[in-house]
Amino acid sequence: MEQDKFSADDALALISNKREIMGTRDEVIDVVESIIANQPQIECPVTHRFTPNMYIREVFVPSGTILTSEIHKEEHPHVLSLGKITMWDGEGGQITVSAPYSGITKANARRVVYVHEDCIFTTFHVTQATNVEDVEKDIFVEYENTLMDEKAKKGLIKNIKQR
Repeated sequence: MEQDKFSADDALALISNKREIMGTRDEVIDVVESIIANQPQIECPVTHRFTPNMYIREVFVPSGTILTSEIHKEEHPHVLSLGKITMWDGEGGQITVSAPYSGITKANARRVVYVHEDCIFTTFHVTQATNVEDVEKDIFVEYENTLMDEKAKKGLIKNIKQR
């Protein structure tokens, strides 16, 4: 797949079932992620909470946002407590859900998400780690999107700020 053949509209069409973009899950999501990196960035505040043996990550995402998820090492629960989203995982298809909604993220899942209405999405992770940096090493698979340069990667990361 060539990145320059796709636009932000193509990324949205992908999870709206309006158009099928061919490739493996990661090839498709890499293209979507590289498209997102070249769009104006927004802030998605993240709240980090810890309890004994548990990390809780809550993110607020405004409507109209398209994003990609990290790849998670382990299965874990998630909750949509506000809003409406469409998730596409490249394997089981897409699902549109409205709050209140809860589900299980399978190990190695990676998604494209379109936010129809402002949302609050929370994930719960079993871990012994007590700081965000160590938790992220525990719960996320290291993955390199070769379509993005370092500047684009940093732009995506810096626009998620902690509350």
